[in-house]
Amino acid sequence: MASRTIDPLREYLTWLQDRFADTGIPDERTLSETVEIRRFALEGVQTLLQSLGYDHTTVQANCPIQAGSGKVYADFVVGDGDNVWVLELKSPEQNCGNMGFVAQLQDYMVRYDTPIGALFNGREAAVYVNPRHRALKSLAGRADELKTAPCSQDAVRGCQGTALLFSPFRHTGSVPDVAKLARKLAKALPPQPKGPEIHQALESLLQSPTEELASAVIGASPALLDLGATPESVMEEWPLAAKMKGRV
Repeated sequence: MASRTIDPLREYLTWLQDRFADTGIPDERTLSETVEIRRFALEGVQTLLQSLGYDHTTVQANCPIQAGSGKVYADFVVGDGDNVWVLELKSPEQNCGNMGFVAQLQDYMVRYDTPIGALFNGREAAVYVNPRHRALKSLAGRADELKTAPCSQDAVRGCQGTALLFSPFRHTGSVPDVAKLARKLAKALPPQPKGPEIHQALESLLQSPTEELASAVIGASPALLDLGATPESVMEEWPLAAKMKGRV
């Protein structure tokens, strides 16, 4: 019987999950030791970046970025030349959907001129695109939305989901085309409802109420229930509908 090939990425994520269950990963620094490129094996498994196929020639750690008169440091810039992505780590108790962390990642992506990056805290991960990058020029109309929405629509947890999220970043003989990947993920993200569109939809609904809406309103109002109101009577007295008819 042929032996089954073990996926190093899934092996790492399974090991990491067990590590959390046994001794825990108390902070970002400890997590970083399981992500970085190492000379020696990490308890028999490859680190995250090694399991994705990278080595010291394609990973820069603690990369300084000029910020005003000082510098800030991105945890990892991965790839080569202009074809790079940013990996930013957080402590396990911190949320990868935190808007402050997302803004930090966006800033790093802009400064490194990369279209894509990821947040990872060991328990969950989220991928974001940089809508200001030239590779996403065709999606400029969705810039505000893409700036804060993870490509997975939410932070991903668990071995299987995290493996699927990181798999497109694998180095298989060459660094993946990050511009192409960013476009693919951004286009696959369903448009998020916008405030003005929601307002318009509500206004239209309130001006032309349906029996279903009137029934729902009655069910949610003890006062209307006590009055024995019917959907027809509610629709007849609906404030915006009545106003549109010139009754108010």
